[in-house]
Amino acid sequence: MSVLDRLKGDEEPKIPVHYFYGGLIGLADGQITRAQIEAAYEIGTTGADAVEMDFLITTYNNIVADPFASVGNAQIRQALQDIDLKVKQQRYLNAVHAIFMLTESDEFNTITKAQAQAWLTLAAL
Repeated sequence: MSVLDRLKGDEEPKIPVHYFYGGLIGLADGQITRAQIEAAYEIGTTGADAVEMDFLITTYNNIVADPFASVGNAQIRQALQDIDLKVKQQRYLNAVHAIFMLTESDEFNTITKAQAQAWLTLAAL
């Protein structure tokens, strides 16, 4: 099975887009575990399901950058880094949400896994 195909409704059981997105937000905030999401939506821990979950989580976790390394004051630099990281994380989660919405939509039901991965990779920069 594939998480993306189940979000699109091409495979059963269908994963409700908004509930799954909420689960990812909870995971990002440390309130929900990956195992809880997998159990709630019967997501496999091997195969395409696992690969897609790994990609979502790994890409999110790799959102790091230090464009403020040259700022002299450590407290100001840390505050800027924290804000920048939150903005990037939110941009990534918004991209995840948009992709899930588009895959569920009849009008845009042609988004491929490669397109989704490319979009999420760009959103994580």
